[in-house]
Amino acid sequence: DVGKLKTFVNTTLGETWDNEVGEKLEWEDLHRRRELYPDGKMPNGVVYVTGGIDTQDDRYEGYIWGWGANEESWLVDRWILHGDPASDELKKKVAEERGFVL
Repeated sequence: DVGKLKTFVNTTLGETWDNEVGEKLEWEDLHRRRELYPDGKMPNGVVYVTGGIDTQDDRYEGYIWGWGANEESWLVDRWILHGDPASDELKKKVAEERGFVL
């Protein structure tokens, strides 16, 4: 029973089920196709921008997204600043380097 086997592999073994059907993309192929956006430049089609910070135990991770028509989106910037998120020093660094006020 393929359904039971898939459940076993996903939940008991904690592995991703592989259908072995169709083509697989290698990460290198996807990496070559990525689009890079220089600082301050937005892809054509961006009509508004959002940003946020994810707090981890030892760092802040920031993300800037550009949004366009039909829910199309682009990750236009991502950054990581290491340090104690509760410290004023790291909060000051976020404000100085990235313009976010925490």
